[in-house]
Amino acid sequence: MPEYDFQSNVYFYKAVADMAYLEGVLTDKGITVDTAAATVKTATRNRTTGTSAYNYDSAALTEIAEKVQEALQATTNDSDHTGFWSEKTGRFVAGYSEKEGKWYDYGYVMWNLEAIYYGIPTEEQTKEIMDWISGRRIVEEDVYGSQGEDIYFFEFAPR
Repeated sequence: MPEYDFQSNVYFYKAVADMAYLEGVLTDKGITVDTAAATVKTATRNRTTGTSAYNYDSAALTEIAEKVQEALQATTNDSDHTGFWSEKTGRFVAGYSEKEGKWYDYGYVMWNLEAIYYGIPTEEQTKEIMDWISGRRIVEEDVYGSQGEDIYFFEFAPR
């Protein structure tokens, strides 16, 4: 996968959203946990790593999840390689490769459907994805047999 990839960020979003839920359950049940020894591994875009104290509650985790969701929904930006939504193809791309200097968009049906399942896209983005997957909308750039009805060549699931 490219250095900036959609799939990893979707799973990060889901993990943070799930942690927000679990922290909320603890709070609702009146359960407290000593977090003095808990740490979180950290990393930056330039791959420096470290640790920080775990001091997140449900609200803080929800805020992080919302920021990640917004970043995933954002239109791809060629100057800083952010965003994963392609206005050109009306779907999420796999990511950006600095090594190859390009965005990867080969019509990843599975990841676009998974994004819908996790609630990542806006309503408009969801409609565009489903119109593409159903064949109501053709993406001319798709040259590997994933257009219209051919998306369901294998009959049991999309390519």
